Amino acid sequence: MRQRTRKANQPRPLVSILKKVRQRLRQRWLHTILLIISFSIVAGVTYAYFSAKAVSANLAFHTGSLKIVLTDPSQLSFADLKPGDKQTVDFSLKNSGNLPVYLKGKFAGGWLEGGLDNAKLQPTKLEYQLGDGQWVTLVSDGPALNSDFFYSQGNDATHLLQLASNQEIHWRATFQLAQDVNDDYQNQAYKVQIHFAAKQTNGVNGWPDEY
Repeated sequence: MRQRTRKANQPRPLVSILKKVRQRLRQRWLHTILLIISFSIVAGVTYAYFSAKAVSANLAFHTGSLKIVLTDPSQLSFADLKPGDKQTVDFSLKNSGNLPVYLKGKFAGGWLEGGLDNAKLQPTKLEYQLGDGQWVTLVSDGPALNSDFFYSQGNDATHLLQLASNQEIHWRATFQLAQDVNDDYQNQAYKVQIHFAAKQTNGVNGWPDEY
């Protein structure tokens, strides 16, 4: 039987061409799938590095305290004052806290009998003592009753002197009964208290609202 032969320039059958196209497409898809799988494997790999850490001990912060202690005057009562008489009152103030402080004070009080003039019995001089024993005049005419005075150079509210922790300062105040008081002031009682306030900062602000 004579076999059929295809001439050199005779076109290939359509079925054969389609088979080869399918084979090529399968190969390309297979290559694509293998590339995707390979990339996924590489992307999923993680690398471990050495690490270290350190933690300090606790840092502790403690607030300080402001505390002042006023020692009562050695003499608390003065009797039988006559017009023009002067009396001296000594007292001390100590900074018993652990922070330095700045100070102001006042003398508060007056006659117990209403209608009498508090200005008739007033502080006329206020002094404090330095460490070498020298007395320094803070106020030479006053301070007026219920008015502030400041532990400073020249009673200046803006340039205060500092009282260190555990330091004590001695004070001396002179009171005088006016020379011109009349009989209304006989057998009368006059009460006064010494008030001090302390703060941590220099300047005009930071004082307690009341003291």
